[in-house]
Amino acid sequence: MAANIDNDRFLGYRTPAWHRLGHVVTERLKAVAACKQYGFDFAIGKEATFLADGTPTGMFALVREARADGPKAVIANVGADYAFLQNRDIAALVDGSGLTDAWGLETMGSLGVGETFFLTLDAGEADVRGDQVHDYFLLTERRDGGHAVEIAFTPVRVVCQNTLSAGLREATVKASVAHVGDVRGELKFRVDVIAACKQARAATLAAFDALAGCRVSEAEAGQIVAAAYPYPSRPKGLDIAEQVLGAVSPDSAVYIAGLGRLQLAGEQYAYAKKRMDDFRQAARERYMAYNDQMPSLARTAWAVWQGVVEMEDYRSGGGADESLLWGPRAKNKAMSFARALEIAR
Repeated sequence: MAANIDNDRFLGYRTPAWHRLGHVVTERLKAVAACKQYGFDFAIGKEATFLADGTPTGMFALVREARADGPKAVIANVGADYAFLQNRDIAALVDGSGLTDAWGLETMGSLGVGETFFLTLDAGEADVRGDQVHDYFLLTERRDGGHAVEIAFTPVRVVCQNTLSAGLREATVKASVAHVGDVRGELKFRVDVIAACKQARAATLAAFDALAGCRVSEAEAGQIVAAAYPYPSRPKGLDIAEQVLGAVSPDSAVYIAGLGRLQLAGEQYAYAKKRMDDFRQAARERYMAYNDQMPSLARTAWAVWQGVVEMEDYRSGGGADESLLWGPRAKNKAMSFARALEIAR
């Protein structure tokens, strides 16, 4: 996420952000106050777009206003019925629902050129059979033309600060609001519902406890890891190319050209499989390390899943941190969790 922070628009309570950007505060702030004081209260408008001859396209551009640190910027192209929230509206809804009083604002951030705004609320710590997790609620508004406003329950394992993922299916309280119609009113309803999420949080922790109480075989551990890193399907083109090559003369130009393409496709497929094998091996190594660190939870579904989570959290790469919450890495953890929970139940 460091490379994608919107200049220095990241606010954290007490603990400096891992990327060392943004601002650290030592007192709990209301969301509206944080939004105004730390540069999040910028406006985004919706402007019609036109062809070169002046004909309306029927589409609209979302345009972030000019700021002291940069000119105005187009952040997305959307349809006529696309509705969205300003950062200040989200902050007001969160404060108005009493959530910042109940749990406290933990972080606030803006990504890219302002298209993504998020905040987290501190829901306290919980114990998973001796393994401590710190719970947060994450609210995200991604004004990219495709996503909806999302509210998710996002635990973090305290020992190594690995994120247990915002995409955990059953283990996540997740609500979405489409960017159409009265999005402000709908989101207020959704945010108000978080007041009842303590009960859902208990259900989530019960799922964690089920994983922690389930001993797994080596084969089951392999299934949990493999769920995060499935092999790619064999390209249909390989079969077709093999059939074509079998029907022409080995001396023909068609055969020679086709053989080269077949070899390239085969190499690409083999590389993709090996990449998954490497990920699986790395996750299993993390799993074995967890077994050594937490012997009371060794060889449980929880331990295997921790191997996958740590593997995803500590891989490097562009946009890695954002991907942990919203992208492919969150999906990998979610798929692994789903399989682990199937085995545990």
